[in-house]
Amino acid sequence: MKYNESVVGKVAVLQSGVVSYNGEAVNLHQLSSKLAALKAQNGVVWYYREAPEGSPPPISTQVIQLVIDNKIPISLSSEPDFSTVVQSDGTVKSRQVAH
Repeated sequence: MKYNESVVGKVAVLQSGVVSYNGEAVNLHQLSSKLAALKAQNGVVWYYREAPEGSPPPISTQVIQLVIDNKIPISLSSEPDFSTVVQSDGTVKSRQVAH
């Protein structure tokens, strides 16, 4: 399957347990619907979790499971503006975004 890298769902999980999708706070049911729509467009998820060095909020596991269940590729970011991408070896580089 070919994924459309220009169709991006930006998912952020804050330490407080608040989840957002493209900047809008959502609950897990809403996120599930948005991810299903993203999958239908062959999109990708950019994921950010606040304070990654600490223990994750319990909801983060459920968020990741929704991405897995929808079989959507995921790209991790270390910055809340999604300007970075975490490589498979753990290094971080700037995200190249086409304008």
